[in-house]
Amino acid sequence: MGTRYILMRKMMCNELKNDLTIYVSVVIPSLNVAEYMEECLESVTRQTLKEIEILCIDAGSTDGTLRVIEKYASGDPRIRLIGSDKKSYGYQVNLGIREARGKYIGIVEPDDYIDKTMYQSLYSHTNNYFPDFIKGGYIEFASIKGRRVCAEVSRSHLADVFDQLIFFGDAREMGILEINHIWAGIYRRDFLIKKNIRLNETTGASYQDISFSILVGLLADTGIYVNEHYYFYRIDNENSSVKSSSKWRCVMDEYEYITKELTQREMYTSDIRKLVCLQKLVSYQWNAVRLSEKEREEFLLAVQPELKDFSEEGSLYADLTDSQKESVKLLRNRTVLRGYLNEKQEQSRRLGKLFAKIEQGEKFVLVSAGRYGERMLLLQEMSGIKCMKAVADNNPMLQGKIWNGYSIISVPEAVQKYKSDTFIIANRKHSDKIQKQLENMGISSDKIFAVSNMLSFEEMLGLVFP
Repeated sequence: MGTRYILMRKMMCNELKNDLTIYVSVVIPSLNVAEYMEECLESVTRQTLKEIEILCIDAGSTDGTLRVIEKYASGDPRIRLIGSDKKSYGYQVNLGIREARGKYIGIVEPDDYIDKTMYQSLYSHTNNYFPDFIKGGYIEFASIKGRRVCAEVSRSHLADVFDQLIFFGDAREMGILEINHIWAGIYRRDFLIKKNIRLNETTGASYQDISFSILVGLLADTGIYVNEHYYFYRIDNENSSVKSSSKWRCVMDEYEYITKELTQREMYTSDIRKLVCLQKLVSYQWNAVRLSEKEREEFLLAVQPELKDFSEEGSLYADLTDSQKESVKLLRNRTVLRGYLNEKQEQSRRLGKLFAKIEQGEKFVLVSAGRYGERMLLLQEMSGIKCMKAVADNNPMLQGKIWNGYSIISVPEAVQKYKSDTFIIANRKHSDKIQKQLENMGISSDKIFAVSNMLSFEEMLGLVFP
């Protein structure tokens, strides 16, 4: 008995020692993703932070995914293959969190990959304080015609808080400045367990990141938003849940789950409810726009009762920004939504014609050095055709500064130098005003092109690679 006791104690001590040397447990939920699994595992196993464990939670793949995992596991003792008896992204990640031994939890989706420095860089921000979460940014990518095309997702709204340890306390809204893309960060395991934060275990991979991200943000005491992009998020997987219109109700399920969780924790105060509802508005607009016509109508009918609080008579209307009021109109008024969708469709059609001119060698002047302008420069980069002659802006504070390799000039100077060229207005708020300004300076309307809706990465891919 004494020998057995000593051996057990040694095993426990060794296990404890191993636990202390695992800084990040990487959870990879998988189901029939053999096509992408090798690239994913290659990126995770080559992390510069070596003190990690890799938990592959597979839900019964039949396409060769398991063979790929087993191949990597045979050469890397940090990999553990764990079977899941449920085909549920939420259940699989929860299982991984329960099995994890690291100080932090990371999540990598199997059709994505990560920069080799991701976990070392994120973990370096703990600085012995160990915040509840540390989040970086991500890069969208697609592999088309043998070429990999990438675009960083803007996080300009976080500029004032980057790389700072934030104490949420009375500023709960700071915890949910970035929702979804839970895989771009790491989460302190003890925090998740103590607060009993779990993903919603609905079937399939159906937006369970929404509830997890919001619950983390509302329950965390501290967090850091890192001003770097380490995660590569694939947008060309046709089996991805975001491509499916049939799952229109899943987004609603996530907010029902959040409400239930917060109510049970006696946290669903009027202030917290307001924060959740404003996030819901963003999610619902995104869902409505992506759906096919039939599913969109079903979704809009289902959410109308929830939108009453956002009406002019509702309790939340006074707190809405102008942009949020526009979102409410889109969701409550079919005519407004159809107009918005038609406008986007018309813009895509005109952009197609514009891009045809670019391919024929036509040059342009870009007006407005902002987020919309960055999208147009990204389109230029993706095409590989340098078509922008100059960048102009009416803001005197920007004029003379270098922006994405261009020295910003005033609009009158641009007209004087490039009067015979086409002008692209990349601005939503002041588009009409800038168009009138250009016309008053002698630029004909057929030489002015306005981009008044933000182009998604997928829309740009459609233009460059039709």
